[in-house]
Amino acid sequence: MNRWIAYILVICALTLPALGIFLKGKPGIQGILYGAQEVWAPPISQVKHSTIQYGVYDPAFASGKENTFRDAKGIGIEHIFVSWLYIDPAYIEKIHQYAKDRNRWLMITIEPSSDARSSSPEEYLDQIRTGGYDQEIEKTCKSLGHLNAPLFIRWGHEMETNQKRYPWSGQLPEKYISAYQHFVRSCRKWVVEAYYVWSPAGDPRMVHYWPTEAYVDYVGLSVYSIPTLNDPSYGHQPSFSEVFNPKYERAALYGRPVMIAELGVSGEPAFQESWLRELFRNADQYPLLKTAVYFNAKDHPGVWKNLSYIPDWRISSKTFE
Repeated sequence: MNRWIAYILVICALTLPALGIFLKGKPGIQGILYGAQEVWAPPISQVKHSTIQYGVYDPAFASGKENTFRDAKGIGIEHIFVSWLYIDPAYIEKIHQYAKDRNRWLMITIEPSSDARSSSPEEYLDQIRTGGYDQEIEKTCKSLGHLNAPLFIRWGHEMETNQKRYPWSGQLPEKYISAYQHFVRSCRKWVVEAYYVWSPAGDPRMVHYWPTEAYVDYVGLSVYSIPTLNDPSYGHQPSFSEVFNPKYERAALYGRPVMIAELGVSGEPAFQESWLRELFRNADQYPLLKTAVYFNAKDHPGVWKNLSYIPDWRISSKTFE
């Protein structure tokens, strides 16, 4: 009898991973590993931490196409990006109504784009501080104030990175801080109920860009994973905790609620789910983490210069249910 039990156990060990490959369509060893995890793992809904509010950036709405998360449950925040050079109050009202109809708050990331009036990024930040972009601030914040609703406002994100992806990033900390503070002071004149999100990427240099607690309601972070882009300091594909822990430790120093303002994982669906499952299962290890907003889109060309392809962060709308 013991011999037959041993045979059965061996057969199960061999067939369950193969079943995972069949169900998920994963080739090679990745399919075996993640297929097996999917067979044994409980549904995400059973491990999701109930104290975290989930949100989504889902730009298909703006293009008029079917929105992946249009009817998804478990979403409390609708995230959009706008440039303050091209503010359209009607568009903001439209998306706010879309969010309101689904019982979601609006989070708006305001990108303080520069134009011909600034000859250099350094001059541009000085111009913001001294009022050179006050018309853009007024138009933007009046549009938000007219919504008469609570909002998350995120301005000039990922400012500490050296990638120089944005005109405001990688500049002298004191110049950025002055510009950020000027924006918040000005915007408070028109928006009654707003929660301001100071949102570095989470790199070590973020400590130099802290604008003081008087200007910050939430500390936002950017957390991404690309399976083919291994950090040499790890020697392997880092897990969610390995990526997030140092960022969280830096953010927690300020005692403010923490938000993952941009969360994305690319790769096969099984890898995406496995990586996010770790967040859901271990969220209680991060008591200040209150919000996680997923970046549900394909990235822009040229953003990841060390990749030969464009990362696709999109996931199933059932993930947060």
